[in-house]
Amino acid sequence: MRISIREIRDYVKCPLYYKLKHIDELPEDKKIDDYFRDYFKLSLYFFYFSLIEKKPKSFDLMMKRWGELWFSSDMIELFSEEQLKEKSNDAVVLMNSFIKKYGNEPITPIAVNMQYEAIFEGRENLHVTGEIDLIKVLNDRTNRRETILTKFNMSKTYPDNFLLKNNIELSISSYAFRSSFKSKEDKLLMHNVRCAEDTPTLRTGMDYSRAERSIRNICIGIREGVFYPAPSSMNCTNCSYRLFCLNDKSINMGGEIKCQTQKI
Repeated sequence: MRISIREIRDYVKCPLYYKLKHIDELPEDKKIDDYFRDYFKLSLYFFYFSLIEKKPKSFDLMMKRWGELWFSSDMIELFSEEQLKEKSNDAVVLMNSFIKKYGNEPITPIAVNMQYEAIFEGRENLHVTGEIDLIKVLNDRTNRRETILTKFNMSKTYPDNFLLKNNIELSISSYAFRSSFKSKEDKLLMHNVRCAEDTPTLRTGMDYSRAERSIRNICIGIREGVFYPAPSSMNCTNCSYRLFCLNDKSINMGGEIKCQTQKI
């Protein structure tokens, strides 16, 4: 079977949300914050790609790239000038903090937005696809050389340590890196962009087994058509499918919908 990290994230968020998005394929109304998160991440990719190309970018060039993405004709059609300028001011503050802290970081980027396919063998092989935002090697003379896997996080709060330790996406990223490079990373980082801080974590073989079991159970839920609403003040407030969620016919508790994942 094959499943993506995005699908896993959506099912964990809310099984009914997963159904409406991936099974029913209802169009999703993206909010300006969704675009902000995606385009700011692209700007960070731009910075690290430039280091790989040995063309370090200044704050001004970073903001120029941001402007090209944020004030594109598509964005101007979707949102008012006032909305775009307000969010762009937020980007200026975040980008300035990022450049001050990480602009001269003694690192060598190995890969940016690296796509992977992690394979867990078993009675039925499990293929999980996703991406690692950044793989970098820290070359600080005061510390030993470290290989670090980084995930960019746009949340306004620090991640809970328990949730971070059990984050499936980080576990699969680590597993995929070790499988592809035949090497062990020294550290996993959740880079909290809004507060310019890194939260480190580590993974062991037990974490991979836990992640694999969780994903296989998610696939069973999808296969058996188990799609129930998971109310959450954080997720439901801005959910594009709130009206559909109130329709009892959209809720399926199993046995009617076949799994959309592919068997390998």
